[in-house]
Amino acid sequence: MPPGVGLDEVPHLLREGSPAAVDTALQKLRDAILESVKSLVRNNEAAEDIAQEVLLRVWAKLDRWQPAGPGSFSAWVFGVTYRVVQEERRRSRGTMPLFTEEPEDEMAVADRARHLEQQALDTILKTRIIKLLEGVHPESSQVIQLRLFEDLSFNEISSKLGITSANARKKYERGIRLLRERLKE
Repeated sequence: MPPGVGLDEVPHLLREGSPAAVDTALQKLRDAILESVKSLVRNNEAAEDIAQEVLLRVWAKLDRWQPAGPGSFSAWVFGVTYRVVQEERRRSRGTMPLFTEEPEDEMAVADRARHLEQQALDTILKTRIIKLLEGVHPESSQVIQLRLFEDLSFNEISSKLGITSANARKKYERGIRLLRERLKE
């Protein structure tokens, strides 16, 4: 898998259609799904089965996914993953242990729960911000998304968009001001 290929680039690789691009996309997608499932389910055998089910569902519903900005594909995949894990928990009550029998200290469980809760909150927040950005000038919206979601500096944003760093900062400040006004409404 080429270095630097992120989960949000999977749809573009799949649309490219070349066997190498599709193979890279599917491997990246499978790895990301398996990692997410393993963070929710500590039984490796169950995690593999659930990850396979998630991959099949994502593949089957891929044509329904609509881009909503940076991070939207990974958020969508995480949402599908979470729903499949919850369905499996309900369906397999007592028949398939989703968690290993080895005791885990309470701090590790609490840390993992906080981490998963934060991931869910981040996804919800990102979706709401993208929705609020719909009426903002496209360049300001793009600068805000690069700054907030990809954690790029103004210098990195300026290089990526072909504008000056000062211009990137100004677009960011204007867009944030507009977002604050909308939140007050």
